Amino acid sequence: MKKEPKVTILVGDGLELLDFYGGMNDAQRVVGVFCGLAVTLPSGLTRLGDVADVPAYLDGHPNVGRIFCSTSRIEAGSVRSIQSACKMRAVSFHAVLPVVNELETKLVPKVVDGKMTLATRREPLSRLHNRIVKRVVDLLLTIVFMLTFFPFLYFCKAVKIKRAKRGPSFRFDTCCGPNGKVFRRVSFVGEERSLARLFNVLAGKMSLVGPACYVVDSEQGTAALPKRLERREVKSGMTGWAQIQKKTEAERVAADIWYVENWSLWLDLRILLRSIF
Repeated sequence: MKKEPKVTILVGDGLELLDFYGGMNDAQRVVGVFCGLAVTLPSGLTRLGDVADVPAYLDGHPNVGRIFCSTSRIEAGSVRSIQSACKMRAVSFHAVLPVVNELETKLVPKVVDGKMTLATRREPLSRLHNRIVKRVVDLLLTIVFMLTFFPFLYFCKAVKIKRAKRGPSFRFDTCCGPNGKVFRRVSFVGEERSLARLFNVLAGKMSLVGPACYVVDSEQGTAALPKRLERREVKSGMTGWAQIQKKTEAERVAADIWYVENWSLWLDLRILLRSIF
């Protein structure tokens, strides 16, 4: 006897459920929707009955494999009844959350006072062990570079600067670090991106890879800087995802936020390699 293919049904009223249906890749498997009489359905979507009819329908249709239920306009008791019916009949239950689908961020389940919520996913670098790994890699790569290539490069830079004009080889800028704390960033005179910032990496004020570093205006202070609440404890980098994109300021800010939310050691190494080559 040939086994019937699994099908899908929708449950609930409201445009959010219809929007969800319109974006489904396998909408052809949807046999219908349980909703109120006043709902206007798109062509091809059949009304199967009221929300209360779902358990009885499952009993007569064992080929139903999953249910997508929009919970915004259904009483909690009805939702629990449908979920229980799905559990007893081994039907996959999915709650369609319209607000969550509109958010452009990754959310994770979190229980608060015994209630389930969806919270913004913790940024990888908010975890201590990830910050330790990043710091260790920063130190190892920086020390190796400074013991091998840096002396020669420093000599060449110093000679070039002295030939161009008299004066110091380094300049110091006041920059904004994590949580709005300022620090003095060292750079070679006349260079926008400078190997001299390795000293800041050694001192723990910067990282090899991170969000862009902003110079603090002496008059306006940190008030003139972009609001980057997503950075939190993340140190500015000598290079970063935003720096290698070469986009507009708004796009670079978005790139920095993406980096903070998606940090990994592999991403840092990838950015370093792209920055070098």
